[in-house]
Amino acid sequence: MPEHDQCSWNSIIFGFAQQDRFDEALHYFVRMHGEDFVLNEYSFDSALSACSGLNDVILSAQIHALISKTRFFSNVYMGSTLVDMYGKCGNVSYGQRAFDDMTSSALQVFLRMMDSGIEPDELTLASVVTACALKVEMWEK
Repeated sequence: MPEHDQCSWNSIIFGFAQQDRFDEALHYFVRMHGEDFVLNEYSFDSALSACSGLNDVILSAQIHALISKTRFFSNVYMGSTLVDMYGKCGNVSYGQRAFDDMTSSALQVFLRMMDSGIEPDELTLASVVTACALKVEMWEK
């Protein structure tokens, strides 16, 4: 392939991660980042999957830090991926923190929405109630 693009980078990273070739997946993730391609949720998801496969909490935390500097940090899918990855790596406290960040972020978005005069629909209200219930459940444990 003469020219690499975001799709081809993500495909190679995903393919290696799916074949349990985690070191190679992370090698290409680092190369993609080093060549200034924009990392997206697919890039991060495959890299975190490779970190889980290697049980590498340190690299996972570094990728988590990269995610926190992007618009994907408040993405529920990415938050769930982080919780799953930390759990698979055996670091429940980091998984708990990622979960807390995710629910706090959801509540902050809701408050900004209300401040700007946007009326919430049933789905939005149900999501906020679920996030609040999960927070209360965590405090009770």
